Amino acid sequence: MSNFTVVLKQDEPGFFVDVPALPGCNTQGRNEEDAVVQAKDAIVAWCDHATELGVKIPTNVQVNLANYNGNVSLHVVSVDV
Repeated sequence: MSNFTVVLKQDEPGFFVDVPALPGCNTQGRNEEDAVVQAKDAIVAWCDHATELGVKIPTNVQVNLANYNGNVSLHVVSVDV
């Protein structure tokens, strides 16, 4: 299992999700719970694609909330990659 920090930002009508450790990996969800589920799916898809391309999967990174505007929250999700 690998852990990744995800940033959830409330964005009407739902939540935008960014995975800072994985460039370009983002998604959205209807509510906070759905956003976390969607984040897991996006992380798995990103890592599967990286593996197909022979790209090393990055490790988790420290997240600086100063890089984000508005109401954001951090979640750590575990995925099997």
